[in-house]
Amino acid sequence: MPSRTASLLVSALILIGLCRIVLSYSDTAQGFDEPAHVACGIEWLDRGTYGLDPLHPPLSRVLIGIPLYFAGARLPEVPPRGSNPAPFWTVGNQLLNGGGHYSRNLALARSGVLPFFILASLVVYFWARLNYGDLAALLAVALFSSTPVVLAFSSLEYTDFPAAATQLLALFAFARWLETRNTRWALGLGVAVGLAILSKFTSLLFLPVAGLAMALCKLGLNCQA
Repeated sequence: MPSRTASLLVSALILIGLCRIVLSYSDTAQGFDEPAHVACGIEWLDRGTYGLDPLHPPLSRVLIGIPLYFAGARLPEVPPRGSNPAPFWTVGNQLLNGGGHYSRNLALARSGVLPFFILASLVVYFWARLNYGDLAALLAVALFSSTPVVLAFSSLEYTDFPAAATQLLALFAFARWLETRNTRWALGLGVAVGLAILSKFTSLLFLPVAGLAMALCKLGLNCQA
């Protein structure tokens, strides 16, 4: 299969996946944690602070907040610390209900996760193509972009899928560095790991274990060769 044809087909598959995600917004109820992520993203964008709920790093939350911010959303008055419910719940729900446009605001916030779906799909494509060729890469993206759990978490303004996408990118960069050991992929690995950590702190636990497993597999293959 010509690479140009494969690239066009992969682009079409990603576009179909994006359409399926966006069309699900109106049928998917608000997730429990969505207001918290909205509140923290808007706080960072509007005030330059990150004190409402620093449980997670800011990258995915900021991207979740950007569409709402450009639509005019700004941080409302924050209830005093110790309020019940917690201030980030109150602020997040106020932002989502702002102007009486709940469905629009929820869709805008959820659209902040779409870049991570594109990123993950592209990493699947390039990693599979590198090892197995264009046809395998096309099939891999077809399977990945139609997997229910991928579509489901890509349609929620959670930190989970941004973490999955950036962790996948970091592991791909690590695999390339294991093969080449050059400055280019060392820098790429550093950036990718940084993005993964900025997406979710669990990357600090997952990436070392996954990287060790990959390194041991590489060592085993070299010994057999």
